[in-house]
Amino acid sequence: MSTSNASDFPTLLLSTIKQYPPPIPTLTTLITSHYTPLKTSPKPELALSALLQTLGPCLTHSPSATESNDEVIASASDLNETVEISDVPPTSPYLLSASIRTTALLSFHIALKTVLPPSTLLPSSFLSLLSNFLSSRVLDPSSSSEVLNITKTFIDLSIGNLGLIKFANKILRNTNLNDLQRSIRSTGFQLLTCLASKEFKEEKGIGEEIEELVRVTCDLLLGEKDPRCLLQSLTALGLMESNLKKVTSNYPSSIVFDCVGVYYPVTFEPPPGDVIGVTNVQLRSELMNVMKGCDESWGVVVERIEEGEGEEKVKGVEDLRGLVGEGLRGEVEEFRECVLNCYDVFFRETEGLEILEDLIVTVAKIIERTDDRKWRIGFIEQTVKYLKGTVLENPESLNARSGIRLLACLARGGGTCLSIVMDGVASELIEMCGGEDVKRGKACAGGLGLIFEGGKGELIISPNPVAPYAESAYTAFLNLTTDSHVEGVISMLSLLCSPPESVISLPQVLEYTNVLISMMEEDEGDDFKRACGFCLGSVLGLKMYSSITSELLPSLIVKSLTSTYILKALCKASKESRAVTGVVGVEVVKRVCEGLREGKEGGVDALLFLVEEGGDNVINLFNETNEENEENSHLNLLEIVKSLCKINPSPEKETLRNQICLSSIPNLIKVFKTVMKPSKLLDEVEYFESVIKEDDPLNRKRLNIALPLFTASLNTLEVGEGEPILNDKLIELVKPLCKISRSLSYSLEVRTSASEGLMRIVKGTSIEAEFLKEVVVEVVLGLGEKGRGGDWVEKLGNDVRLLARIGGSAACKGGEGGVVGDEVVKTLTSLTCEGENLKSRVIGGEGLGEFMRSEGGGPFWRQRAASIALPKILENIEAGMAGEGGGEGGEVKSDHEKCFGSIIAAGHFAQSLPVKVVSKNNSRSTSLNLIQCLMAGLVLAEKRKGMGEVWEDGAWEVVVNSAMVSFQRLTREVGEDIEGVENYYGTLFPTLLHFSLRHSFSTSANILALDCLKNIAENGTFAKIKKNIILVFHRLGLVLNHPRREVRMKAVEIRNIFILLDRKN
Repeated sequence: MSTSNASDFPTLLLSTIKQYPPPIPTLTTLITSHYTPLKTSPKPELALSALLQTLGPCLTHSPSATESNDEVIASASDLNETVEISDVPPTSPYLLSASIRTTALLSFHIALKTVLPPSTLLPSSFLSLLSNFLSSRVLDPSSSSEVLNITKTFIDLSIGNLGLIKFANKILRNTNLNDLQRSIRSTGFQLLTCLASKEFKEEKGIGEEIEELVRVTCDLLLGEKDPRCLLQSLTALGLMESNLKKVTSNYPSSIVFDCVGVYYPVTFEPPPGDVIGVTNVQLRSELMNVMKGCDESWGVVVERIEEGEGEEKVKGVEDLRGLVGEGLRGEVEEFRECVLNCYDVFFRETEGLEILEDLIVTVAKIIERTDDRKWRIGFIEQTVKYLKGTVLENPESLNARSGIRLLACLARGGGTCLSIVMDGVASELIEMCGGEDVKRGKACAGGLGLIFEGGKGELIISPNPVAPYAESAYTAFLNLTTDSHVEGVISMLSLLCSPPESVISLPQVLEYTNVLISMMEEDEGDDFKRACGFCLGSVLGLKMYSSITSELLPSLIVKSLTSTYILKALCKASKESRAVTGVVGVEVVKRVCEGLREGKEGGVDALLFLVEEGGDNVINLFNETNEENEENSHLNLLEIVKSLCKINPSPEKETLRNQICLSSIPNLIKVFKTVMKPSKLLDEVEYFESVIKEDDPLNRKRLNIALPLFTASLNTLEVGEGEPILNDKLIELVKPLCKISRSLSYSLEVRTSASEGLMRIVKGTSIEAEFLKEVVVEVVLGLGEKGRGGDWVEKLGNDVRLLARIGGSAACKGGEGGVVGDEVVKTLTSLTCEGENLKSRVIGGEGLGEFMRSEGGGPFWRQRAASIALPKILENIEAGMAGEGGGEGGEVKSDHEKCFGSIIAAGHFAQSLPVKVVSKNNSRSTSLNLIQCLMAGLVLAEKRKGMGEVWEDGAWEVVVNSAMVSFQRLTREVGEDIEGVENYYGTLFPTLLHFSLRHSFSTSANILALDCLKNIAENGTFAKIKKNIILVFHRLGLVLNHPRREVRMKAVEIRNIFILLDRKN
């Protein structure tokens, strides 16, 4: 609605506001059309001031009015969530007056959002006028919510400044927010959050207003019990701490702590079946975000840690870690005692140790960064002094290990912190490393390794604090390594990897790497070899040792096939350094493939490790290898398959290698899909043919590896006319693969791979239709052999799935394959409509869905299948539905049971057929029949729910979801292009509303039903659906009580759409 003359606007506005019920869409159109041209006005406050004068007569609050009608006075902005004013007749003058006042405020709100652009700065005179206007009306119960909404919008559109804080303070001081309902309190806290999110600058007088704002917020928070409002208020205070504290030196942190401290620690736990969604973790996080700005918080949290037990103590440490982010406060002696006591407990119980160590490291880094002398002496130096005696007295004891680990945490502060730790204990520990007591020497080496590791990467002073001790430590660690002690290798790694540059000379590093290589070749200890390989790989991957890496690579690559641990070292070096990856990776792949072909010992182990550790990177390695030698790439892959198949048949003897072998399959499948060229398949097919055709126990085990890889290599299969031998070889595999697919004695993975291989052979070769018919007939004849054995359902489902895949592949291929597809469709349709029992008919319906899901081919093969199957399916549903809806006691008739497979199939056709086909003029009857039959399926599925053993597998859910997905597509993409669809609305609307309401159905079914209603509202015409509007309003009101939040939210959305549709028309 618009006006032709601006002078008519006030009259039109007032007459619209006084209508009952308030025509919100009309009002919105009127206001936006009038005020949109003023959006670019240099003084938008003039238009808003004039509007306030116009609305004045509508905003008089009668003092004699009672408060009895408060519960039905809804804010206009909340009409979508609460009872509408239009739902309640105007039983009193007060109710009508309240409606007018609320609508008038809504009018101003709409105008405000229309006129003001973002980041507006208005003069203080208008701020004063608006604050007086709003604060005088905020106490009106019918207006308070809309006043707060207007305030929030105004703050959101304004620039942060002193005047804006004054504006908010004045309104909030006049609001009895604590006495209002939860939704209005929530709006108030949202307003505060919006204000606190603004950026402010220092101004004269802003400190006093910020203090007042904080006081007002704390007053509103005191006594708040609703977790949602509590979370919002804490969020607002946290933002004030971040954004307002920096523009004033008088931020009232003590007032904030006095308010929020009573909520610490958070004990709230959501009740069972909670739908609000506020958790203990959220409240605790926001509370700590506020408390970290208060000096008093440290003492409270430390006290909780000291008094707490178990989980309470751990949570206290987590809270203290959060407070540390804002700097060091509190008494250092109290903090040190708390940390030492907790570390002693946590080290033995392990729970909370990682959090405590993170706290210690963070404090050490802050001390180093800020050069805080008080904390450096009181925490770092005193802690080292306290632990030194325990560590050096008995290094192998539990207390000493605990102390060394704590010292390593202090060392991670870097610089001075590391230097204090090294000066305190390093010399003595190094001396004991070379002593006669081997056990003590190993313990000291391990401790030094932890300290060196702790200081790695955090150095901010020069020279390196480790350097004075490096030479003596190197000698001690080298001696332990040559004596085959793992501790020597691990500690040396920490020493060698101390950045920014090596504290050991390059000749010494080269000497040590050669020692590692020789030890891996000679020593028999697996743990020691593993440590040597890890250390060697880490060193070779470091940029500062690139010259050593270049010198050692050629010999290491040669040795990689005879030593798995050297191979592991090379792979680790490849991961650590991109400069090494190309050389090492490609060369190792070449070596592995050569070793496999030549039968070298260790080649299989090397391959397994490469594939297991390589992940996605192994694909790139194979690609790079094959780019250099593309002709032999398929031979490399074939050797891999042969080698893996040699491992798999003896799992009882090689359990670990067998597990690695099977876990490598997904990565190798990716390799085969990207590397194997169809033109190179012949060699592979000849090998697989021997594995697939020879049915013996060993080959059955080999198939677990061979068949998935064979199927992967057929990924892009398209055999040309110039490859008759390959074409014939692949066709020869059809029947053996079919046999494997049908036999339950094979694993599901093998059967699935076999059927996928069949599909690709059917699509990619010039297989003759007559031969394919023989295969199909063999499978079809097998459908009647299922009997009543315990596994007959699994056998039938397996065969039907195979039949559908073969038929779908033939159909989408076209030509003579289409004839084969037709026969399969007829067979599946017959099973669906005439199966001997309910389960067989359901399996038939799912088989038709599998057929329709086949990929590829032109646009018409699905229509061809539908022309054969759909008439009979719809006829079967109509015949089964004839007569009464059910027998005595609500039971479903046996005729009705015959419909279920057909209903499932109808759903698949509705989902698979092209939209244009469904909506064609000559297909109207088919589309309408689909809708009618699917509705019948929903009704029957509900009756059958829980009525006997045949439904234990959840088949009713298959029917419901199939129907709902179909409705969603039909109502969204076809809509009212189907002539006569409105004749079914009388049944469709109640059915969809019913299924959206039922708690016993899945959430997905509820939401699908609501989505169908949304599609109808958005795509349909009002004239055709208006008869059902009242029913929608009523039933969706019931859905608002649904226990699942996502269903309620969707119901509110749909209800709003129908409300707007109703108002607009």
